[in-house]
Amino acid sequence: MAPTSTELVTLFECGELASQMAQRFGMGRSEETRLVEERCITLHNSGTIDLLTLVEKRSLQALLGTDFFMASHFFCRLLPELDAAPERMMSCVDNLVTRGGQDGAANEPNAAFRKWCANIPLRAHEVIASARGGNELAIQHLVFALEAIKNLSETRGMAIEYEDNRRLAAIAALGRIEHQNSENCCATFALFHTLLDSKIGDAVRASLLHATMEILTHGHHISSAEANSLVSRLVIEPGPLTIHQCARALWSCRQALTQKIVYFLMSALGQLDSANNGTIEELDLGLQVLLEL
Repeated sequence: MAPTSTELVTLFECGELASQMAQRFGMGRSEETRLVEERCITLHNSGTIDLLTLVEKRSLQALLGTDFFMASHFFCRLLPELDAAPERMMSCVDNLVTRGGQDGAANEPNAAFRKWCANIPLRAHEVIASARGGNELAIQHLVFALEAIKNLSETRGMAIEYEDNRRLAAIAALGRIEHQNSENCCATFALFHTLLDSKIGDAVRASLLHATMEILTHGHHISSAEANSLVSRLVIEPGPLTIHQCARALWSCRQALTQKIVYFLMSALGQLDSANNGTIEELDLGLQVLLEL
């Protein structure tokens, strides 16, 4: 039986709700679990309980091993529907991601935050405004807010306006936001060419390459000439980060791989430092994909 709202309040007040999230609700998607989710959301949004304190007081992070990830998974299903100030929500997400470490599930809070922003776009605009004002936590979460509003024009503007992590966030968002027509694709690629004309470092170049390959993977409005022109420029005199992205693109963006693009990527990979084990592992995956094509 699903706990009643009164029972959930009792679990919260006696400090047992986090552990129950792991042991009883966790990964389940039964009707009972959905009922618990709805009750938790209602209790939080009515002010009866404050679910974000489970993270702020580290009750959730204190759970060990699988229990933490089970509870975090349940919490992230609630998160998009919870009323909270952006600053508190960003701090909550940051704490969950940090606690998750290198585990793949550590990205789940970010996805939940992106949905939280998309549910009420005003939230995303508040995060963007804070990032423009230099708030470091907002800058850290800027990419998700930009994804949520899907405004290509504003995102391009931030990519050209700033030269710090806000530029990297905007470029990453451009790689994730759908480009629905050739005009949008051309405008984004023109921006990327403009950035290449300026003095950018390896980190920005690598980010541009990643975004370009993501757009090519999902885009149906880009000519091969435009694609070849941009990719060929991106891999000229590549640094280690750009070389790493070349290796990753071979397996993560296989739909974008044409004979010409593979040639450009492999030419850059000819400069790979054999001591860079991480990139070599990416290249191994990429070569397996190429053998399957």
